Amino acid sequence: MKRFTKILFVVFRILFRTWDLAANFIFQKVIYPKPKRELPDINDLILLDSATSLAAKIRHRKITSVEVVKSFIKRIEAVNPLLNAVVDKRYEEALKDAEAADELISSGRKTIEELEQDLPFLGVPFTTKVSVAVAGIVSNHGQEPEAMGDLDTFMSTGPIVRNAVDLMPLFKLLAGPNVSKLQLDKKVDLSQIKIYYMEHDGGFPFCSKVDSDIKDAIQRAIGHFRCAYNIKASRASIKGLSRSFEIWATKMFAVEEAYSWSEELALRKGSVNLYWELCKWFVGMSENTLPSLGLGLSEIFKRELNHPETQKFLSMCNDLKREFQALLGDNGIFMYPTHPTAAPYHNQPLCRPFNFSYTAIFNVLGLPATQVPMGIGQNGVPVGLQVVGALYMDHLTIAAACELEKSFGGWVSPSKISC
Repeated sequence: MKRFTKILFVVFRILFRTWDLAANFIFQKVIYPKPKRELPDINDLILLDSATSLAAKIRHRKITSVEVVKSFIKRIEAVNPLLNAVVDKRYEEALKDAEAADELISSGRKTIEELEQDLPFLGVPFTTKVSVAVAGIVSNHGQEPEAMGDLDTFMSTGPIVRNAVDLMPLFKLLAGPNVSKLQLDKKVDLSQIKIYYMEHDGGFPFCSKVDSDIKDAIQRAIGHFRCAYNIKASRASIKGLSRSFEIWATKMFAVEEAYSWSEELALRKGSVNLYWELCKWFVGMSENTLPSLGLGLSEIFKRELNHPETQKFLSMCNDLKREFQALLGDNGIFMYPTHPTAAPYHNQPLCRPFNFSYTAIFNVLGLPATQVPMGIGQNGVPVGLQVVGALYMDHLTIAAACELEKSFGGWVSPSKISC
């Protein structure tokens, strides 16, 4: 039986890799054959500052929050016609918020030190996903549908920053009363850490082959720590990672308190007919996205909690978590692809629906992971890796991210800088 399963995996891998190559050719040569359009130049230094730096300048009244907000509004208006990234614009409200921040600073009601302690990012604008509640925009409580049971632990909010220096202060804010568990103020001696790595998940047949650019990024990171700190990284062999998707799916479906996805799509007021919605989607009449419908349809494979296969993958999840805890301890990090390919074309992930498992597995394991940009790959798009730590070892992954940013430059501007 095991031999048959291995043969089946090999066949599926060959079929998927063939499909993956064909899909990549279609996206590259048919759907997006024209040269990419250039984004407008960046001609405002405010846009290049870190959030931490902007906050300090605003507190010391070297620049106003209103000026900063106006700079970012201007940039959004310049690039959004090409990117379609910002779907809700609360410009007027943002400017009012900025005016209030400037008034508080100029009033003297709080000293500069008090502002830094109590309101470390006062006056700094940011964007957020539409699933996060924002006054005047999102009509629900934020995440829709609301996570229930163990699903709530999989919905941790994390920051996406351009500069690694912003990670630590943002985590201190987001962690709230749990901040003491994370040891964020603990100084990290990088010469004393242990580094483990894997270049791929071990062979899940429905994931893309890991790009050479991604493997090269991992090797460059390893090489830096070897040269700078005399640390010899060890190649790990964690077999459970090859079943990442199945473990993730089992953990998601094993939450008994959760509604079915067809009920969630109906806002828990009955349920929708997923097959009918899929037919409507093909003619552009469904209000739901294809990934959302796909997730709902995947529930036909859902097993009962006491089913042997369910228990098997739940046990694998626990074993995998214990394996990582034992391997990494309190001074180890694990380097691993964030995604098996470089940044994909728009909508291409629909053809590679399982690639997300490279990050999803650490979500259900509850382990901290920090994505680190490692420059531009051969095709001119960003590549990176993730640094994973043991439970509550976020300070190690952030320290490694800061170190790699210093060595390899971190974020690369997609636009020419003319200021």
